[in-house]
Amino acid sequence: MEITTTSANNETIYWFTVDWKGHKVLMTAHEWPEPCPPGQHEIGVLHHNAEVDGKVVHFCPTGALWCYGCCAAGEEPGEPECTRWGT
Repeated sequence: MEITTTSANNETIYWFTVDWKGHKVLMTAHEWPEPCPPGQHEIGVLHHNAEVDGKVVHFCPTGALWCYGCCAAGEEPGEPECTRWGT
């Protein structure tokens, strides 16, 4: 199910749910660059990498899910899938 709403500052916000490992997850996107067709989102764990002293370091868990197709985001339910903090 996809729902479109408008916030107080006149920005279009898109909401939809996905199934993630047996959980319903609410995803949202602000002003989609290109929306995915319903049911065709590419959902995965959002990882965080940053450069520290010239070396790329992985800082997870982020607790977030991400659609790699339309850039929608949601909260990862339960225990985080990736916990590679500082590697």
